Amino acid sequence: MRVFRRPVTCIIALAAASTLLGGLVATVPQAWADPNLRDQITAAEQQLDDLNQRVDVAVERYDEAQAATAAAEVEAAAALTRATAAEEQLAGVQHQLGVIMATAYRNGGSGEIAPLMLADNVTDYLARASYVDQLARGRAEALAAVTVARHRLVDERAAADAAVNRQRTVTADLARARDAIEADLGRQHGMLADLQTKQAEVERVALARAAAARRAADDAAAARADAQAQVAATARQATADRAGRMTGGQQAPAGTAPAVGASGGAGGAVATAYAELGKPYAYGAGGPGAFDCSGLTSFAWRAGGVGLSHFTGAQWGQGAHVARGAEQPGDLVFFGRDLHHVGIYIGGGQMIHAPHSGDVVRIAPAFTGDYVGAVRPG
Repeated sequence: MRVFRRPVTCIIALAAASTLLGGLVATVPQAWADPNLRDQITAAEQQLDDLNQRVDVAVERYDEAQAATAAAEVEAAAALTRATAAEEQLAGVQHQLGVIMATAYRNGGSGEIAPLMLADNVTDYLARASYVDQLARGRAEALAAVTVARHRLVDERAAADAAVNRQRTVTADLARARDAIEADLGRQHGMLADLQTKQAEVERVALARAAAARRAADDAAAARADAQAQVAATARQATADRAGRMTGGQQAPAGTAPAVGASGGAGGAVATAYAELGKPYAYGAGGPGAFDCSGLTSFAWRAGGVGLSHFTGAQWGQGAHVARGAEQPGDLVFFGRDLHHVGIYIGGGQMIHAPHSGDVVRIAPAFTGDYVGAVRPG
């Protein structure tokens, strides 16, 4: 029992060291976390979304104002065109009236025209023009046309002025919308720059945290490797001590078999198995640095001149089956109905085998409860 105390102690120390280092790595993210920074970034992102929505609305208003301005400009241009036409019509009527008056004067109708000449305006003229009945039909129609033309001119100019006023209102609204867009965009750019700065800081902290975690993990791995090396060395020494006791207190030198009655190929296989004592178990490994169970037996028997498959099921059929009690050093001993394990018999009820992950090649009892039989390669 004393022989195995040091490996157990090393394993416990290794577990404690791994737990401690693992705890340090696990606490690194919490130590680097900054809830206030996360809250600020979340708030900045929300503000950025709100600003984008406001800018979208402002742009739509800007587009609408542009469309209204274009319509107002079209209406104003049409009103001015109509006003110009009315002015031209008025000028034509006035010219016609002048011709009529001149004709009447030449024909001796100056007395009839005098009231018209003394009138202040057309309305006054119409009030005084009782003599209109004496004028020709053409002159009466011309005077009526002047009145209509003047009213039309007033209406058209009013419509043009109203259109221009609407245009100016729309233009002012457009300017305010433009200013609001520019202000919103300025704030948006400022907040975006602030957000990018904060994100860069978060990334820097995250990189530092990852580097610290990697360093802690590397330290933990190095500690585990050192502890595993100590465990393996202690286990090899313990196995060698046990083998020495089994051979009368003398350890079997590397490359030679103890006095177990093996000879020929079996002797070489047993000697090779002894030489591998203390090497680590590794799944699928066939030597020389590590072994699994069938990897060890095939490696040992290769030294004895026999090639075996690296598979327990195949090795069960690669030799003569041996009756229980007739096993000899060098025989392969199998365990489990599914032939899940194999070792190499060394005599005295003992075998050398590669047990399982986390263990090393060692000597163990050969005939345990799940022993199913032996095969003698050759």
